[in-house]
Amino acid sequence: MKGKKWISFLVVCICALVSMGILSFYDRVEGNAKSTHDSLERRLEEELPYVAMALLREIDPDYEAVRFHEDVSDEVKEEVDYYINRRLTYARSILQDENLQYRIYDEKGKTQLQSKTYVSEKEALFDEDYEFDENGASLDSLYVSYLYHDAALINYSSYFDFYLPQDLVLNIRVPSDYVKNNLLMQTLIEDWQNYAPFSAVMILGASVLILLVMLVVPCRLLKESEPFVTLAKIKGELLIIGYSTLISLGALGIFVLCGCSIGGNFQTMLKGLGMINSKGLLLVVNVIAWTLYLYLVACTVFSIKYIFHFGFVRYLKERTVIGWAYRRLGDAMNAVSEIDLAQNADRKLLKLMLLHGLLVALLCFFFVFGAVLAFVYVLVLFFWCKRKLQKIQLEYEGVLQQAHQIASSDFKEPIAVNSVMFSSLQAELQGVQIGFAHAVEEETHSQNMKTELISNVSHDLKTPLTGIMNYAELLQQDSIPDAQRIAFSKQLHLYAKRLQALIDDLFEVSKVNSGDISLDFAELDLGALVQQVLAENMDLFEQNQLELIGHYPETPCMVLLDGSKTYRIFENLFSNIGKYALPGTRVYLDVEDLGHEVRVTLRNIAKEAMHFNPDEITERFVRGDRSRHEEGSGLGLAIIKSFTEVQKGSFQIILDGDLFKSVLVFAKVDEKSIV
Repeated sequence: MKGKKWISFLVVCICALVSMGILSFYDRVEGNAKSTHDSLERRLEEELPYVAMALLREIDPDYEAVRFHEDVSDEVKEEVDYYINRRLTYARSILQDENLQYRIYDEKGKTQLQSKTYVSEKEALFDEDYEFDENGASLDSLYVSYLYHDAALINYSSYFDFYLPQDLVLNIRVPSDYVKNNLLMQTLIEDWQNYAPFSAVMILGASVLILLVMLVVPCRLLKESEPFVTLAKIKGELLIIGYSTLISLGALGIFVLCGCSIGGNFQTMLKGLGMINSKGLLLVVNVIAWTLYLYLVACTVFSIKYIFHFGFVRYLKERTVIGWAYRRLGDAMNAVSEIDLAQNADRKLLKLMLLHGLLVALLCFFFVFGAVLAFVYVLVLFFWCKRKLQKIQLEYEGVLQQAHQIASSDFKEPIAVNSVMFSSLQAELQGVQIGFAHAVEEETHSQNMKTELISNVSHDLKTPLTGIMNYAELLQQDSIPDAQRIAFSKQLHLYAKRLQALIDDLFEVSKVNSGDISLDFAELDLGALVQQVLAENMDLFEQNQLELIGHYPETPCMVLLDGSKTYRIFENLFSNIGKYALPGTRVYLDVEDLGHEVRVTLRNIAKEAMHFNPDEITERFVRGDRSRHEEGSGLGLAIIKSFTEVQKGSFQIILDGDLFKSVLVFAKVDEKSIV
């Protein structure tokens, strides 16, 4: 078997074996359960008054069963006569059954009428006398009263009286050795209800046996096999309704099937339909019926067992309609009661009141019992309000804890917005935390940059200043030859120019950062400007054996920029490439027209490994050469970034291994604005 299907198959086999065991008792009880005297009397009591009147009509053909009162309409008479004559006709058909034997005699014992066969008292299974006095009233008033309480005649009982036999005794006998003629008396004697005690014992015993088997089989195995997998998913109330209905109907069916099979009713009926092997067919039907019923019992036991395996309380909450309705009602009440203090709560408050008002209105339909339900509802509402208040208190404590977290400068643990009522406040606290964390980070970074700036400025200013001081001291010596004095003067001039360039660059960056810079915007063809700057810096490229490959748009790319500042941007870029690109490699320059923007991209291979952060390299006095052996102020990229951003452009550095990529983007001039 695939998976755990063998478990279900095993249960079916056990049910079938138990069913066959039950069938082995059929032969032992067959014929041992016949109707008793009292049971036959109860079943004959409805027809006996009409049987007596039918026999009296045989004695006296002019006999009339009823006598109408005066002023009774013909319509009523016809209705009553029709019904009584119909019942008398049926009574005469009963008298044709040779198993119903009768004798009518008077008070002196003289026989007035007797059936063809009439067994002795000892041979009778049923023997009963019904005496009628001189006024025609039965000494057993049960039968007389039954006539007047017949459902079909009760509405007309005030219009007539029954005319019953007078001074007669009706004796009814049923022989013990009755004839198998499939008529009424055999049916009553061999009624399936006679075997009801046997069927009940078999049902109880077999159910207990199946119960023990199902208790032994682990629930974890059963719940992995069909149909138990499906049964575990069905709501509890549906299972209760289904099981109670099916078990009740199944038990009734078993009672009828078992009784009729043992009593021979079904076998006689099947033979009448021409089925020769009716007994074998009945055995198969009984095995199938008993197996199905016991399998239903097994499923019922599994469902009860699964409740405790799953957890009784958990099962009530998750696997019942009541639990589902409770959760939905709770969700509805929670959804209505979840109020954000920053918003208007009038609508939700109105919904909450309407919901409670609806529940109270429903309770009014239960009248007196509604008071009990109202008390229960108040208790439930109390605990719901208590739980809601506890939740609000917990949420409030969480908000206080978050505020304390911010007050203690703890920005590492992010604030989670997990409250509905205080969601707006938590969102604001979250924003405050993020803002404070960002401010602290910026301040820390600024302090670090200031420290590094002071260090770098000190180093970069000290280098040319030291050279100037050294050569100044040398020039003060009288013993220096004139040629050497001239060389020292040139070197001194170079150091002075380097110091001046450094100071100028520093002032440029400071002006941009402070906003104290004037820009002279004009319409420029950015592609032409880039080519102009490149032409003036080609010597630097040729000295380092750098091959430039450029791509330019076919049409002018007009931008609104400051010419001198933009010139300085590209001059610094080309200078930076000339200093740090690997000699003998290619440099790629792309000027692209993107419609509303112009993008300039420069790509080169670095001659040294790049271990710096692309975001930090554009800071002031930061170099890719950490040893600071190369010439330069460390302000080149900082100037590029500052001049680009002050003109509403963007500058980005991308590192990919040894590939150094610079990307500048400027907005194009709107043609409509030009016109």
